[in-house]
Amino acid sequence: MHFNKAVSWAGPSMDVISWNLSRPFKWWHCVQQDRIIEKMICERHAETRATDSPGTKAAVDLFLQAYREEKMGASGKGGRRTDKLDPEFLNLARDNVKTLLLESYDTTSSSMAYTLALLSEPENTHELARIRAEHDVVFGPDPTEAAAMLLSDPRLLNNLPLTTAAVKESMRLFPAASTTRTTMPNHPAQTVSFRSQQLPLASQQIWLAHYGFGRRGDLWPEPRKFVIDRFMPMARAAVCLGLELAMMELRLILVLLCREFDFEIAYAEDAPRPHREHGVRGGRGYQIIDFAAKPLGHMPVRVRRREKIQ
Repeated sequence: MHFNKAVSWAGPSMDVISWNLSRPFKWWHCVQQDRIIEKMICERHAETRATDSPGTKAAVDLFLQAYREEKMGASGKGGRRTDKLDPEFLNLARDNVKTLLLESYDTTSSSMAYTLALLSEPENTHELARIRAEHDVVFGPDPTEAAAMLLSDPRLLNNLPLTTAAVKESMRLFPAASTTRTTMPNHPAQTVSFRSQQLPLASQQIWLAHYGFGRRGDLWPEPRKFVIDRFMPMARAAVCLGLELAMMELRLILVLLCREFDFEIAYAEDAPRPHREHGVRGGRGYQIIDFAAKPLGHMPVRVRRREKIQ
């Protein structure tokens, strides 16, 4: 299936087909980015290959480790050497790195906007107080010292189960990203049952509705409520290479902001309002598609420094 045609209906944010004067410059920058990223991947491969080191949990090291195991066996011994990456793998690794860089910017900012918006709502005051108390326990009562403590020991972010649960609950209600799936011609399932109909899957690209999954009453009790205890404890499998990067960034931002500032959503009075009869949720910052899911109007916020930090 041709990807360009598959996304042509998704609006200007996904426009990769039409011609305009800026497109040659975008293509040129894309080529330059590809060269830089490929060079870094090859250098990292040479570094870890020379020492037989498994590397870290960084995405590029996970790519390279899986590649070496496939070429040389699970033990890393025997088989042919992998001093040079084959072009197919290099293209795949490069594209995945670019995706992670894009997603970490786009989806993390959207997720943070909704997390702060939910915590600022009056009915969630208790949840915000719990998170601030957790930050006091881990970083001490003075919020201005948190940044220096994190520079000294970034692992402190791993001691924030409530903060992590709040981020996950926000992403359940307002998922910033989604995915598509395509059925291969030889797959045994060629149709799917939906409302007493058998719909074809062959040669179709299915866009999964993550927003709907997060609000199903049979999966989540009181699905429209913001309840951070849903994700306590946190022992859940990771399903996305960018998950750890996003969680690290989101926890870091909350640690540095929650105790020093209060946030209030500040849409203008004449800003569009959601039509609840059409099933639109999220208040005035309801989600729209702009490459990824984002709050309408970029969610303007009024920020106030807390007068008294307890």
